[in-house]
Amino acid sequence: MIFGSLVATQYAFAQASDSTGGDPITSSELLPPAFGDEVGLGQGDLNTTVARVIRIVLGFLGVVALGIMLWGGVRWMTAGGNMDNVKDAQKIIAAGAVGLAIILSAFAITSFVINSLVTATTT
Repeated sequence: MIFGSLVATQYAFAQASDSTGGDPITSSELLPPAFGDEVGLGQGDLNTTVARVIRIVLGFLGVVALGIMLWGGVRWMTAGGNMDNVKDAQKIIAAGAVGLAIILSAFAITSFVINSLVTATTT
């Protein structure tokens, strides 16, 4: 299924050039108005797109931080009473918690700044 999605053909909306030397072809003539919606680009603003990308990246980093904390918990549970392994696991969990706090802070600051910029530029 993954291989099929990687080699799936895409439709190309091409137009022959005007060889008579007429007006140049504009981008609105090349692509139908709904082409951006068909490929998933939409008609959104650049600010909205950048905000969406930042939120996706920070969300992914949050999942990674939670995974690190989970790995530390697994290490602690499988330490078998060995205090060196327990201390290492506690360090991993602490590092994951600090990373998660940083990511959540970055998410809050980014959301505030983006919302402030959007409201300042649209009103």
